[in-house]
Amino acid sequence: MGPTIRGTTAVEITSGLHWYLKYWCGAHISWDKTGGIQIASIPKPGALPRILNDEGVIIKRPVPWNYYQNVVTSSYSYVWWNWERWEKEIDWMALQGVNLPLAFTAQETIWQKVFTGFNISKQELDDFFGGPAFLAWARMGNLHGDTFNENSPPTNDPDFISSLGSAVYKAMSKADKDAVWLMQGWLFYSDSSFWQPPQMKEWLKNYSSRRYGKAVSEVEEAWKILHRTVYNCTDSIADHNIDFIVKLPDWDPSLRTISRTTPKQMQNSYRPHKRRFSYHETTNPLPQSHLWYPTHDVIIALRLFLDAKHALAGSLTYRYDLVDLTRQVLSKYANQVYLDAINAFRVKDTKTFLYQSQRFLQLIKDTEELLAADDNFLLGTWLESAKNLAMNHKERRQYEWNARTQVTMWFDTTKSVQSSLHDYANKFWSGLLGKYYLPRASMYFDHLSRNLTENEDFKLKEWRREWIAYSSKWQRSNELYPVKAEGDALAISSTLYDKYLV
Repeated sequence: MGPTIRGTTAVEITSGLHWYLKYWCGAHISWDKTGGIQIASIPKPGALPRILNDEGVIIKRPVPWNYYQNVVTSSYSYVWWNWERWEKEIDWMALQGVNLPLAFTAQETIWQKVFTGFNISKQELDDFFGGPAFLAWARMGNLHGDTFNENSPPTNDPDFISSLGSAVYKAMSKADKDAVWLMQGWLFYSDSSFWQPPQMKEWLKNYSSRRYGKAVSEVEEAWKILHRTVYNCTDSIADHNIDFIVKLPDWDPSLRTISRTTPKQMQNSYRPHKRRFSYHETTNPLPQSHLWYPTHDVIIALRLFLDAKHALAGSLTYRYDLVDLTRQVLSKYANQVYLDAINAFRVKDTKTFLYQSQRFLQLIKDTEELLAADDNFLLGTWLESAKNLAMNHKERRQYEWNARTQVTMWFDTTKSVQSSLHDYANKFWSGLLGKYYLPRASMYFDHLSRNLTENEDFKLKEWRREWIAYSSKWQRSNELYPVKAEGDALAISSTLYDKYLV
């Protein structure tokens, strides 16, 4: 006889099932996008492990509400979901014990009905609402300057801030006397002091065996490294997604100095004689990617992951993590290759510039091949999901344009000035690297090469005009991209490790 699970609500019962599967059967239930579920460790019916305590186990919520989602998740992640995908997410939320998910979907329909009752025209509403891929920022007020979410108040006077908050809550309470105002944690400083090594050690102890279905010493050691490096960012820098493959610096490398640099920065350095990354302090006034860990440690973690490939080759969660970790390592390596090319340009070393610029382009091509070998890193899936929601040809074109624009250059650009939010939602996706980031980098280095040949400074405005025109054309285009992976991700990852990191 199997275990009996009781609870006060359906969510409690479902989360109790998840607790049993996780801690007694070693199962791991993740999103499809990150490898899906691992249930191979669950015994067959009739052989399920029994709770040793005859009185059972009582699990209580530490808080009454389990909140779920970031307010931008509705645009970044599930903007194009259909009901089949939503069913999976609802099941996942119940298993995780979530009882307070954000429910933004179709909010604009309610607003539309309310506003039309106040004689606001359809055209005025169309101008007010964001596009389907940008609804989250319209809802938060970023597009129209509502209650200071990622917008600075006109004054820091406490009385003004207090009166504003009181006015908002008064309006909420008028509609619902029991209204509760929830605010995103990013509005305030987040205290990370709680999650110290003793607290994390217990969580990590069995994580890899649950995630991959078995205990493998190599990946257990790799996760210890990742915990203290990649997953231990404490520098309070917001822009974590600055890597030069996906966010090419928009600046004039002919200049001897650039803005937004600090006297001493920890820069990622590649030393040819060791073929390894390492830290060193620099006063070099070049663009800086974000780096918060020693890269040589993460390369060791990648090596450990590769050493486990025979034991875990059949695990989808392992394959996803291997591709993601390889991508992470190569992106940091590419940052230094870019800087090496720029340094060569600045001292007019044509031979080194050509070598390093071609190496940067090859890294994009190789990373594209890696990502193309995993279903979870494909641009085509994002675009086809958008188009499949459309009811007619006009909507299909609108949705695809929204999907392409969100992940590239947001639409506050001119012919010669990029959007301040270019590459804001950049993605390491196959298709995006090969058809968007690679052409951009190629154009950029072609301009620099001509500048060296003709012994002239970089013509920033010419480069911008050419690139912006290409970007706009790409956003309006409708070429198809694969929705199924091609290639052996494990073999490709091993090859790239040997090519760049040995």
